[in-house]
This record gives sequence, structure tokens and C-alpha cells, in this order.
Amino acid sequence: GAWVHGKRHGKGTLYFDEEGAEVYEGDWEQDCRQGFGKLTYASGNYYEGYWKNNLRDGKGTMRWLARKETYVGMWKEGLQEGHGVHTWYISDPSSTGSALWQQQNSYDGEWAKGKR
Repeated sequence: GAWVHGKRHGKGTLYFDEEGAEVYEGDWEQDCRQGFGKLTYASGNYYEGYWKNNLRDGKGTMRWLARKETYVGMWKEGLQEGHGVHTWYISDPSSTGSALWQQQNSYDGEWAKGKR
């Protein structure tokens, strides 16, 4: 990506490990994630949306793959803040066979400092 006065600035990609499993692709300003970008974690989880001072800030989507959860909504200083929808799935432990029945649950409402 681009550099200005020795700092990341503009569009760019940063790999956090040699395998490339954890990567940020997006906007930089004065060496900070600032603007729109996507951070993919080594676990496969990802956040895609707006950043301010290296923190999630503004509209964005966080996906937790192993937990089968998704949050789409507003963030402030790295926490869910304002309106958002958190969706998760619960498997029925009594299910048999190859088809596993899942129940979708969601919360659609206001968040404050990461709590609903």
C-alpha cells in the first residue's frame, strides 16, 4: 500500500503473520486503520466496515464462524453502539441423521457499549 512520511496512508494490505491467515485490507490514515476495511482473523472470523483510530467505528459487520453468529450494525470505539442486529443459530441436540435442525435467533435493537 501507500506510505506518507514513513506511515501507512491510503489503501493497503497488512499481513499480521507469515501464513497470511490474519490480514487487514482497506484504508489507512497516519498508520491507523481509518475509513473502510476488512480484518480477517486467523480463526476465519472477520469484521468488514468502518474504522476510526484502529477501532471498529461506524457501520460494520462482524462474523464469528465457529459460534455461527453475525452482528450487522453500528460500532463506536470498538464496541457495538446504536442500532444493530445480532443473529445466532442454535442446533437441536435431539436431531438425528445428516440434517441438523437449527433455530435462528436474533436481537434487532439498540446497543450501548457492547451490550443490548
